[in-house]
Amino acid sequence: MEGILHQIAILYDPRRPLFSCDEWPCFLLEEAGASIPLSPGKAMRYHDEDHKNGSCGMCLAFAPHTSLRYGEVRGRRTALDDAACM
Repeated sequence: MEGILHQIAILYDPRRPLFSCDEWPCFLLEEAGASIPLSPGKAMRYHDEDHKNGSCGMCLAFAPHTSLRYGEVRGRRTALDDAACM
């Protein structure tokens, strides 16, 4: 954290812009469980079950001095996709 604060504290120089980029996976889940029928004297319960529908990759780029933000969601998670986002 201190390293990031040090970089942000540097004055803005258009010849040396500061960008931060991050990517992370996003798993697409579908809730599959239905409610369990009520019994006398019991609270409503649910199945804790999900179906996996694949994954996608999310990428975010941020320039703190200019407040420029760029986000992108891609259907795949490959090194080429990450490089294209950066």
